[in-house]
Amino acid sequence: MHNNSPVHKSTTAWQAVCDCGFVQLDHPAYNPGYSETDSLTAIVEAWLEGQTEEFYFQGINSSAEKCQKCIEVCCHYIEKMNYS
Repeated sequence: MHNNSPVHKSTTAWQAVCDCGFVQLDHPAYNPGYSETDSLTAIVEAWLEGQTEEFYFQGINSSAEKCQKCIEVCCHYIEKMNYS
């Protein structure tokens, strides 16, 4: 999916898309009342609403541990933590 700029509408670009086995999806018309971020916001809100209380409690409770680790290393390299 791409916007409607002339480079994407050219015959050469269209043929390249087809040759690769892809299907061209036209960009929806501009709508000032709708933003792509509206869709993203709705998806994120739905995901957050689907989480259990335990998910939020774990996040809050682990923040103290993470802050303590930052204090202990005193501005040195911090190993990436696994959030899963």
